[in-house]
Amino acid sequence: MNDRRRWNIYATAIGQAMEAGRQSFSMVADCEKHVIDISGDGISNEGFEPGMARFGLEADGITVNALVIEDTEPGLADYYRREVLTGPSAFLISVPNFDAYPEAIRRKLILELSAQTALLHDESSL
Repeated sequence: MNDRRRWNIYATAIGQAMEAGRQSFSMVADCEKHVIDISGDGISNEGFEPGMARFGLEADGITVNALVIEDTEPGLADYYRREVLTGPSAFLISVPNFDAYPEAIRRKLILELSAQTALLHDESSL
């Protein structure tokens, strides 16, 4: 598997993705869990910053978890911790490259569906 994207010019609008997720929950008010998953290999480079979206998400009790592919941008996990993670049970999984992504997304989904999610804050070491 190629560790790099196959294209060079791309947009990453994390703030808009977070806000779109927040708005989607208004259509399903009876949901027991409000969790948004963000996976990425870069910082937000289009639209408003994800940190701005966090205020509305926090007010609505929505958790944002993240999966970060580290090899494309130094310090990316720290950026996601600071700008994207939202909620008291939010966690981050960091993987070194695209080859590790399939297993990481599986682990992430298991964590989100299990009761132990409320105790986790950072799953970088998994």
